Amino acid sequence: MPDTARAAVCRGYAEVSTREDHYIPNKHDGKQPLYSPHALEHEDLFADIDARNHNDFGDLMSHRMAWFTFFCFVFATGVLLVLLSFGEETGFCENTLVVVGVAMVAYLFKAFHMAEYTVFGVAIPVVRYVDWILTTPFMLKEVAELGGADWAVATFLIVCDLFMLLFGLVAIFVTKDKKVFCANYCFIASCAFFGCMLIPIHVTIADGTAMQQPPHVRELFHQLKWLTSISWSFYPLVVYLGRAHINVLSPAQEDIALMAMDVISKIGMEGLIIATCAQKDAQCHGANG
Repeated sequence: MPDTARAAVCRGYAEVSTREDHYIPNKHDGKQPLYSPHALEHEDLFADIDARNHNDFGDLMSHRMAWFTFFCFVFATGVLLVLLSFGEETGFCENTLVVVGVAMVAYLFKAFHMAEYTVFGVAIPVVRYVDWILTTPFMLKEVAELGGADWAVATFLIVCDLFMLLFGLVAIFVTKDKKVFCANYCFIASCAFFGCMLIPIHVTIADGTAMQQPPHVRELFHQLKWLTSISWSFYPLVVYLGRAHINVLSPAQEDIALMAMDVISKIGMEGLIIATCAQKDAQCHGANG
């Protein structure tokens, strides 16, 4: 058997030649490695293999996280359905049930790799934005109702939320044409609407109508106020670091981070509401309906 064939058999099929196989001692000082032209031809190949393995692992973790998040929302939806079926006070379940129910369906699509679709030649995370467009208005409506806000304030919050998401979508479309400045302007506009949404929550409602709510409802509002403000603040950060803007995060890392925040913001809201409003003496909105 030739020496090269014997070496290949001993090494194994899964192993490829390494840089050390082609090492040529430096004739000047013997310290700096010098590689043969044959080895240098494989530099890009090794880098591509490493990158591919890294991306495959990231995609695997993202897929598993999608299934885990789906089952989290299945459980959350089941809890609310049980409360609606057997609980005495069920009004508080309505908004939250829509939120976790829609999220459950969205993550089922994500778990089956049906989250992105090509629209006008651009790969758009359609399921993600449909989820947000359908669920975030109900989450803001819940916060506004618990704070005793009138319909005008609640409508203002929802309008700011929808414009925030709209500019986020536009940023994805203009990124395709390498219009970086337009994408950045859209991102800034999206963040501006997010800020406009937070101001009434922390000022108009928190220092106004929420002060007239029963003590435990007022405390619940303040908990949801901070949960929403903090958890939602990470969404634009992750999106900016992700594929739509500067690509610091890989698609898998971006998806995993957004899934974690969805669980915290949506199921966290459900947990806080159930803990307070499921009590018999609770005076939350719709508690008597």
